[in-house]
Amino acid sequence: MANDYQLIFGNFDEEALAKSWDWLNDIEIKYFTNTSDFDRVSQREWFEVLAARDDYYIKTMLVHNTLVGVCGIKNITDTEGEAWLYVGEKLLWGKSIGTQCLKYLISYARQIDLKSLYALILKDNTRSLNLFKKFDFIFESELENDIVKVRLGF
Repeated sequence: MANDYQLIFGNFDEEALAKSWDWLNDIEIKYFTNTSDFDRVSQREWFEVLAARDDYYIKTMLVHNTLVGVCGIKNITDTEGEAWLYVGEKLLWGKSIGTQCLKYLISYARQIDLKSLYALILKDNTRSLNLFKKFDFIFESELENDIVKVRLGF
């Protein structure tokens, strides 16, 4: 049941930083999120400036007080932002975590008066493509490296 996996959103902290290292270095998650290689120093540098950025919104996803993923909106401008998410705990793939998360991100984007949200998704990532289509994101363009850009206007 979906209620068994009720999401709570929290702040991205040291625990999330450590789990993200593991998740984003998992070969399957790294592939589907199109994550570039990174090291612990660059990850730490990114984390240290995160709080000062106004173009980046990031939250952790928790189920039963257990960290299960990370999501957010990046590249935020006055009119748009790039929605992204990953469920790091693979046993929870297909359990409505992404649906709850994207609903939350769309709500937040509206709250801060964005005009649209877009996502850059690997063509092979059918699970993510279907998730964004479920929320009426429409195909905008195909980019290099088999990336598809989808967008939801408000």
